Amino acid sequence: MLRRLFGLVVLLLVLAVAFYLWQARSVGDRSLGTSARELGNDARELGAQARDKLGVMGHKIEDAAVTGSVKTALSLNRTLRPHAIGVSSQDGIVTLRGQVPGEALRSRAEAIAAEVPDVVRVLNEIQLGPGERPAPGQSGSPAESLAEHTGGTTGAERAAAAQRALRSNSNVAPFSLEVRQEGERLVLRGRVGTLAEKDLAGMLAREGAGVPLDNLVEVRPGTP
Repeated sequence: MLRRLFGLVVLLLVLAVAFYLWQARSVGDRSLGTSARELGNDARELGAQARDKLGVMGHKIEDAAVTGSVKTALSLNRTLRPHAIGVSSQDGIVTLRGQVPGEALRSRAEAIAAEVPDVVRVLNEIQLGPGERPAPGQSGSPAESLAEHTGGTTGAERAAAAQRALRSNSNVAPFSLEVRQEGERLVLRGRVGTLAEKDLAGMLAREGAGVPLDNLVEVRPGTP
């Protein structure tokens, strides 16, 4: 009788220990599952924050590049060079600020900015200032400027000015681009990697020379 009672007690103890171990394991599994889910959520949150920050940095770099290109284009125009025109950009929208003496110059600045690659829209906030005039020898309209440069400057000098304008811009300076006079026209030749680079080179060369020119630059992807 005592043996049976002792065996029953031992069996109950074994069952109690087994139940305790099973409970402890279940709690541990649930804790591990919760920790894994929390780690996964944290990782996804950190990844989203990193993408957002990279996106903001990318936009800032693009805006800075557009602003620099517009400033360069404006500075290469002889009729606008004497006037301080501020440039800012956000998501391809360029804002112009400053003061010029006439509506022709105000419109000219907007037209030049609109030609720059990656510019989506131009907000022209340039004010008209009373009593201001461009420096001597400079005119307020593109037609007068063209006549002045055509009559008083040789083709070689205009080509050299266009070449300097190309070298001054870091986006097109690495390419082998050449401006020369062929007959009665100035011609821009060479190779670039994208259509935007071709357009920018043409605009810079045209503004540097002060006269129209033929943009015969070839676009070949991968051109160093």
